[in-house]
Amino acid sequence: MNCHNQVLKDDPGFLWYGERAKRQAHSLVQIHRVPDFVYFNHSVHVDRGISCVECHGQINEMEEVYHYQPLSMTFCLDCHRHPETKLRPLDKITDLNWKPESLEKQREFGPEGDVPMAR
Repeated sequence: MNCHNQVLKDDPGFLWYGERAKRQAHSLVQIHRVPDFVYFNHSVHVDRGISCVECHGQINEMEEVYHYQPLSMTFCLDCHRHPETKLRPLDKITDLNWKPESLEKQREFGPEGDVPMAR
């Protein structure tokens, strides 16, 4: 629950999880850990269009959350060198099922997905 004490803590989509976490606090296990000298600010990334799935994977589809990425310096630098491959619209940050193809389809066909947009 450390993440959602800071990121989207008042979001209705996570309130159920917070209540569940309080009831099951004794059984929660920390999955993602970085060295003490690492400072990571989730909000800086989320506010700029990096979704949770880029580092944590499709947690909405995991039976049990697991360590999806190494969260190493190399992993971070690779992303910082090519962030354009990870960015998504800000309104899709918490849509864990969103894929870049969704944006291409919307550009081509419009928000309804089936009516071609006038050019």
